[in-house]
Amino acid sequence: MAFVETELVGAVGVIRLAAEKTRNSLSNGMREELAKAFAEAASDRRIRAIYLTAKGPNFCSGGDLRALKEVRTDPWAVHHRFRNMGQWLLPFMRIEKPVLAGVRGFAVGGGFGLALAADMIVASDTAQFMASWMRVGALPDALAMYTLPRLIGLAKARKMFMTEQVLDAQ
Repeated sequence: MAFVETELVGAVGVIRLAAEKTRNSLSNGMREELAKAFAEAASDRRIRAIYLTAKGPNFCSGGDLRALKEVRTDPWAVHHRFRNMGQWLLPFMRIEKPVLAGVRGFAVGGGFGLALAADMIVASDTAQFMASWMRVGALPDALAMYTLPRLIGLAKARKMFMTEQVLDAQ
């Protein structure tokens, strides 16, 4: 199963999350394919900008909760899983090309963090952003604790993290 689709449209490298059945959750396979797609787009001289988007009605539902349930009885495994999130996301943030995230529907948890890692977010009227980590008893990952406070301020970011506030496109 392909989790990510890529294409070249003019000088734009399109990276599309393509696991509609799981609402484009950040499974191990999805993260591996995203890391590969980011690396290829970064090194491809034909690509002058990157557009990250998704198939289906939602951008990304966040972490793969099924996989998290499998390791949740082992605190070290849970810590390791969340710690490794930044390992594949940091290179994406460091790409020396403009990166736009096209968000439609939900961008939840790690999906929200993924969108925040882009240089700019283009949100449809259906876009809804939610920091849902508290719902599963986890600290924010996907570098959201770094990116969100820098975009909206520390007080607003804390409120969003702790209350599961939903932001719409407006």
